[in-house]
Amino acid sequence: MRTWFVTLAAAGLSLAVSAGAKAQTVEIEYWQYFFKERVAAVDELIKTFEAANPGVKVKHTHFPYAQYQTKVAAAVPAGEGPDVVQLYYGWLEEYRKAKLLAPLPKDQFDVAQVEKEFFPIVKAMKADGAYWGLPTAVRSMALFYNKKLMTEAGLDPSKPPKTLDELIEMGGKIAKRDAGGNTLVAG
Repeated sequence: MRTWFVTLAAAGLSLAVSAGAKAQTVEIEYWQYFFKERVAAVDELIKTFEAANPGVKVKHTHFPYAQYQTKVAAAVPAGEGPDVVQLYYGWLEEYRKAKLLAPLPKDQFDVAQVEKEFFPIVKAMKADGAYWGLPTAVRSMALFYNKKLMTEAGLDPSKPPKTLDELIEMGGKIAKRDAGGNTLVAG
């Protein structure tokens, strides 16, 4: 089971079953960073999964967020990593380049089906024609901005940026640096 490494519980749990346990119990290890509510939610999902899949046992391990990325990056090459890992999607390319991940098997995770069933954010997990993970969390994004700094930069504070390009442009106008190039106000 530890010959390949995927990025999600759903992927790993499905693979463990298909690779699976005919007459004996198969244990798969799932790692994630510690976030109280997420740990509790995953524990409940594991109970449901194990009840539906006798013969498969999931060992759920979690670490403090500050140590997590380093722990995973060190454990996998040493052969001590988990079967399945929860990763922040922004780490995907770095982990891929370091050969810490394997793509999801196309026979179990058809690219067209993944794209049909997941929100477009899933495309951030696609490289070289394959998916390397699937999203398991949804986050709300919000923009907080300083109306005073916008006014000082000659921008209309009633019109915050609507696109990333506008955000970068406005941020450049708000930013202030001293004669040495040191940031005084980040935009």
